[in-house]
Amino acid sequence: MGATASLWEERAKTPGAVTFAVVACIALLVAVVCSFGVQQAFALGDSLQPAQSDAGTDDDATAEQALSQGVYAVPVALMKASDHARPSGAAGAFANEARLSVASDGVATLSVEVKPVEFGSLTGYASDYRVHSADLAKSDSNPVTVESWLTDEAGSRVEDSAGNSVPAEIKFQIPDMSWGGVYISMYVDAMGATPDAWLRIDYGNAVPYGDPVVYTGTAHVGQFGGYDVNVRVTVQGGTILGVEVEGANFSGSDADFNEKMLARAAAGMKDKWNGMWIGHGHSEAERLYKAGGEALDTVSGATYTSETIRDAVMNALNISWDDEQITVPSSLAAGTYRVNVSYYTDIVLHQLAGQRQAPATLVVKADGSMQLDIDLVNGTLREPLYVTAVNGYYVGNDVSRGLATAGMTASMGEVGYSDPYFPEGTKVVTHFSAPLVGGMAKEYATQVCMYVPVMNALTGEQNGIAFDHGSFDVNAYLKIHWDSCELVSGLTDPSAEQGQQGALASKVVSVTLNDKTVNAKTVAKAIAAAGGKVADVKTIILGKKVKRIAKRAFAGTGATKLVVKT
Repeated sequence: MGATASLWEERAKTPGAVTFAVVACIALLVAVVCSFGVQQAFALGDSLQPAQSDAGTDDDATAEQALSQGVYAVPVALMKASDHARPSGAAGAFANEARLSVASDGVATLSVEVKPVEFGSLTGYASDYRVHSADLAKSDSNPVTVESWLTDEAGSRVEDSAGNSVPAEIKFQIPDMSWGGVYISMYVDAMGATPDAWLRIDYGNAVPYGDPVVYTGTAHVGQFGGYDVNVRVTVQGGTILGVEVEGANFSGSDADFNEKMLARAAAGMKDKWNGMWIGHGHSEAERLYKAGGEALDTVSGATYTSETIRDAVMNALNISWDDEQITVPSSLAAGTYRVNVSYYTDIVLHQLAGQRQAPATLVVKADGSMQLDIDLVNGTLREPLYVTAVNGYYVGNDVSRGLATAGMTASMGEVGYSDPYFPEGTKVVTHFSAPLVGGMAKEYATQVCMYVPVMNALTGEQNGIAFDHGSFDVNAYLKIHWDSCELVSGLTDPSAEQGQQGALASKVVSVTLNDKTVNAKTVAKAIAAAGGKVADVKTIILGKKVKRIAKRAFAGTGATKLVVKT
């Protein structure tokens, strides 16, 4: 599966503008553009209003009063324009340290390195950086000064797709240091859009320029009595110079053993990150995270402690990487299950079910085949995109093979949105059901067709993806959080368990219905999907979506119990 990143988390301010997420998305279409945040990319649907709690009230806003005339190194981070606490999808486009110059009259200027955002083999460029007032007013924006230009190995300036030279370092006057940062925008060539973001300036941690900056972090080891792992990460010019590791609060009868184990793990890991750049982009977080993992081979027997050291380093640098652990079962007993599912697109991380984990229904038949039902959510503020079709699932759960549609169904509905390329009345996928093929797995590959309004200026092939005014096909993955699986109804003949590795039964005695209208046909369909017989069903469970029950809906069943979810 291709790498993913959360981009498109900063919404472009003008119609047709694409979020930096497309850069990462499309990876640059999910990286440069999308690069405005770790796991996050420009929220194509973010509010354009500034975060009310930040302007003039940042915790660090008072610290700048103590900064006298001089030049300082100051931590900076690119955050979402509408939520200053969340990294922007294009955070990797900015260095995480900048040079702050304070003049005798108190006027401050900031010089910061900017860079292309790389995601896999894709690269995106930004230009026309502008600094805005606290209300993001375009009429009150000021261009920045380009201190240096990006050049290639031959010394020639690198140009974007429009032929514009790409900045390498920019400089601008800070409108008001009491804000704790500035609103900034930039033009992203791959998107033809100008997203906004908030550049947070941590005045409270400013140090004389040229001096290294030390970040501290901690993580806890819970096994064998437990203890804390504290680290000091020294950074200069955006590069890690060294990591110091120490333990604290050792407890329990294994305290001595834990101290020795920590010393062993620290010796094998403390130099692992030296020389690494610590930008906050998704790809940087992944590299930093995996650097710890690569060291585990040299710290045999200290895997858990080594992972905790890595987590403490990540904590010190305020970088997160989701390496979610999912235990895939060898099999499931026949029955109907509730399970949490993530449904997200490749190239750039877009949640198609409205949230990171959404509830779904999983039906496991007696022969072991599985069918998943899930609702899709379209056109939200967080995910301003529309799924117009599920093209199919990959044969054998192998993306190198073709798409199949056998056993797959989709429900379509209208949304209250239209534009010149998405006419009124256009239908989107609101629910779909598909078999999970290829055996038990962490995730299952499908392909969807989606429309992203801020990308409607894109037509033709861009970074390997064929666009048609913002519509394009992209792989999407159903990640099954197996540990959340909860049996709703199953088979009840205990004698059938023997020799079936825990399969529960041969009779489906209960069934869950979640259609808006329940009738004899929908009841029979649900029972058949569970691999049962109508006459065997004793319990009917009505889901929250049920609004109407037709006469004789349960005719032919042996139902004696009706359960209604509220």
